Amino acid sequence: MGDDMGAEGQLSREGSRLRGSASVLFMILAALATAVATAPQLAAARNAAPLNVAGSAASLRALSASASCPSTTATIVRTESAGTVLDFSAQSPMGVPLHGSVLRSQSQGHFYELAGLSVTLRWGSNAYELSHGATFALGCYGQAAGSNVFYPALRMLSGSATLHVAASDPGGVLTNEGLYGPIPGQQIHHGYTFGVTRVLRAPADHEHLLLWFANYENQPTGTSTIVTQDASLVNVTPYVGPRRGSCRHVRKAILHSTGMQSLGGGQYVQTGTSQYFG
Repeated sequence: MGDDMGAEGQLSREGSRLRGSASVLFMILAALATAVATAPQLAAARNAAPLNVAGSAASLRALSASASCPSTTATIVRTESAGTVLDFSAQSPMGVPLHGSVLRSQSQGHFYELAGLSVTLRWGSNAYELSHGATFALGCYGQAAGSNVFYPALRMLSGSATLHVAASDPGGVLTNEGLYGPIPGQQIHHGYTFGVTRVLRAPADHEHLLLWFANYENQPTGTSTIVTQDASLVNVTPYVGPRRGSCRHVRKAILHSTGMQSLGGGQYVQTGTSQYFG
């Protein structure tokens, strides 16, 4: 499985410390709006080298221009509790309340935080239930090396997501620790559902949000727990632990990231542990 993690620009990475002023954050996000995730990374890049490559455009492979994510927007169809969906972009680097119910993709320079409410998204034919406090962006993933067919993938910094998967355009979830979705080639039964929860090792401030969005090597670490809702299995492509990048078909997985290890040439691999059940 591959994911939408392309970056066509480069910012300073070694020991970079982003300053908190609105003007600097605006410039960073303005760059990210055109530089981050402008095209999905080829699935082959993950299979050949399971890296969360950060900060160096030269090490990333962009998807061919003939292929694109199947859907660039998602729609909020239900909210629970009073609160606000914060929309972060180059135009609003500190986050502003979302206008309307349509969410735009990270390739358009947006990510979101749920402040005091939970929501249900309709994204293609999939439904994503997101917990209050979740921080996320809309991306996409491929199920096989060399594939030009890509599906919705929720890229999540923190929070919980329950995904009701559609057979027509099976959605997935991406965290710093791995990529999760239905088993490629297997028939998806009606009601197939799995959940992903990511807990950060330490609370994320605004700088951490930008490091995560830019996919830098010093982005926040944490623990992702993936669980199916019935006897079905979920496809887990881990980016941490033994045999990184090798898919597992399990009922539950716990993946824990501790940092990044440099491989040289601007490439990094996550360090951490993994556990699988069922």
